[in-house]
Amino acid sequence: MVRLSFKHFLVLLLVFSGELIVYQTEGKYCNETLKPLPGSGGKCVIYGCRILCDMFYKGSNAECVDVSSGSRCVCSWEC
Repeated sequence: MVRLSFKHFLVLLLVFSGELIVYQTEGKYCNETLKPLPGSGGKCVIYGCRILCDMFYKGSNAECVDVSSGSRCVCSWEC
């Protein structure tokens, strides 16, 4: 079994808490990629995308992005 001294424990705690702070500051914006609607042919229509994003994530921004299988609706908002 590994025994850590108090100094080593504090160093590990400092490193991991610093990483969590960086992760929190980077995560200011969240996003969700929605699956294409049935019958859309895998294409994103910005009008429908805006309606879906507003319905699922109030106050979110909507945009269509190109992916390998067509285009998808992406909703983004401030976390």
